[in-house]
Amino acid sequence: MAERIYRLSQELIDMQQAVSSLREVVNALQEGFDKYNIPEQLQTYLDDVSDHLTRANSRSSDLRESLSQILNVNATLVAQRQNEDMKKISGWAAILFAPTLIGAIYGMNFDVMPELHWALGYPMAIGAMVAFAALLYVIFKRSKWM
Repeated sequence: MAERIYRLSQELIDMQQAVSSLREVVNALQEGFDKYNIPEQLQTYLDDVSDHLTRANSRSSDLRESLSQILNVNATLVAQRQNEDMKKISGWAAILFAPTLIGAIYGMNFDVMPELHWALGYPMAIGAMVAFAALLYVIFKRSKWM
């Protein structure tokens, strides 16, 4: 979408340059009306062309401003989508962090940790990992991060 807006903006810039160049030519011709005794009919025609060029320049400026606003809105929407994606990525990172932390502590092979000698030590550690992950998932789901 942004690429198309940039292309349209470039076309409007090209149009404005062409219109301003034509306006300079028409203004130079209008300055010579009295000096070269230009017929009234041609003067009227050049005045009409000048009016059309003025309107075309005004319209192209308005369109360029509109395209600029559209581009700003598009950039805002893209940033908003990226923010939503970052929320989801951060949520999943937090969910995966809790089991990783518990697994890392149990993976240190300390012999003095009392729960290592319990019959339910390993299932309790797995249960804590699942419980923390599930709790974080529910919290993030309620806050609409997931």
